[in-house]
Amino acid sequence: MRQAVVTGYTLAFTDRWFPLPPPATADWARGLAGEILGRADDEARVAELERALREVEEAARTVDLPAQTAAVLARTPGAPVLDATLIVGVHPHATRELFELRMAEWRDGRFAGGEVMSFTEVTSSTPAGAIVGCHLLVGRRDPHSDAGVAYLEERVMLGVVPDVTRGVIEVTAVAAHLGAFADMAQEVLDLVAALSVTTENA
Repeated sequence: MRQAVVTGYTLAFTDRWFPLPPPATADWARGLAGEILGRADDEARVAELERALREVEEAARTVDLPAQTAAVLARTPGAPVLDATLIVGVHPHATRELFELRMAEWRDGRFAGGEVMSFTEVTSSTPAGAIVGCHLLVGRRDPHSDAGVAYLEERVMLGVVPDVTRGVIEVTAVAAHLGAFADMAQEVLDLVAALSVTTENA
C-alpha cells in the first residue's frame, strides 16, 4: 500500500509573531521592520531592526528545509528588539524514531557549537499528529576564546509526526535572550497547536 508523505503545512501565527516574506521581495526587511515598529519614520530604529531581520533570514537560509517558514517574535511595539526566532520546515523522509535519536544526543549533552546544560522532554498531541521534542538550555562557546561557555541560549525543538504518513515537521524556536519567555515550551506548543498538514501519496 502506498503511504502518504508530508509535503507541507499551514501555520497561523499569533499576535506579535511576524513571518518573514520571501527574500526576493524588494525591500522586504525594511517593510517588515516598519510593520513591527508600527511606524517607518524613525530611520535609526528601522535600520537597526532591518539589520536584525536580515541576520535571521541568513541563518534560516543555512537550515534550508523544504516548505520552510521563518518568523520572528517582537513583543514590544515601537522597539527595535526581536525576542525570538522560529523556523518550521518539512523533513519528508524522516520518522519519529530518527527525530528521537537526535533528541538522545541532546539529552547526552551533545549539541553542535555548544553543550546542553539543561534538557526537558516535551510531548503533546494536536489534530495534525503527535508532538515530540525538548526544551533546552545550550551553553554556547566563544570560538575565539578558551574561556568555556560564553552565554546561555534557550531553545525549543519539536517534531510534529502526523499519523499514517511518512515525514516530520520540524519546529525550532530560539529565544533572543534569557527571560524572553515565562514558559517557552508551552508558548511554542500553543503556537503549533493549530498547525495543519498537507500530504500526498508517495
